[in-house]
Amino acid sequence: MKSRAELLSDWIVEASNLDSPIVSISGRNQLIGRVTDIRVSGLLAQVTLSIGEQHITSTITADAVREMRLKKGQIAAALIKSTEVMIIIPD
Repeated sequence: MKSRAELLSDWIVEASNLDSPIVSISGRNQLIGRVTDIRVSGLLAQVTLSIGEQHITSTITADAVREMRLKKGQIAAALIKSTEVMIIIPD
């Protein structure tokens, strides 16, 4: 039986031989929007998406912005990963 490290190594080798990147993801909390702003500063970047009348900003690496070839006006999704979501109401 292979160890976890061997299985991971096998998967990485297999994935690197694919003609296209892996795009399926298990996360379901996705908000689809349009890129409205990209601010790169050093190693990090802030990417803002417009989703309906709301905006959401994510801090990602500047390398990720370049590798994904993110551009203003492009359709993109914000994938939300959280262990809890709180609901509040006004007093």
